[in-house]
Amino acid sequence: MVQLVLVLVILFLPAFGMLGLSPSPTMSPPSSFAIVFITSRTQAYYLMAIPDPNDPHLLSFYWNVSASNLPDGTGSVQFSHDEVAWANLVTFNLVSGEAQGKQAIDSSWASPGPNYLRVSYWVSGNQSLSEVWILEISINYAETMLLSLLPFVVAGTIVAGAYLLRKRNRQSAIPTP
Repeated sequence: MVQLVLVLVILFLPAFGMLGLSPSPTMSPPSSFAIVFITSRTQAYYLMAIPDPNDPHLLSFYWNVSASNLPDGTGSVQFSHDEVAWANLVTFNLVSGEAQGKQAIDSSWASPGPNYLRVSYWVSGNQSLSEVWILEISINYAETMLLSLLPFVVAGTIVAGAYLLRKRNRQSAIPTP
């Protein structure tokens, strides 16, 4: 029983945002892009629906932009749900080719499934874009985990029940002197 509880706790830790909190790059884009965009998270798990922007239990990710060959100015991290229509998520000031920040994952922009992220930067009327990254968001994490584990729990219960039933039948079949 204790082992089952430990397994469930370990499986639910990502839902509470306990894992992946340290800002470490998860991907590095190819060098052909003038703008290098790196994020600290590629997946987010929420127990229920994606929370509102002012919810105290928001997950987030860190992002970093490097563009050493571009002049100082203002750019934006953009998001899309279909890779066609893009909207600005957050603006940033590029200083000496660097910018960084932290972005909350909330219902004002995020949706369940893939959320596409990129950086857009305009210089002299020309738009420079980074590679597109995907942030996969899963909701109803607890329900999904329970449904995924249910066959194993049922199988374990059946095996344990059969074992106990066989053990009881053997004990009742042993004659008492």
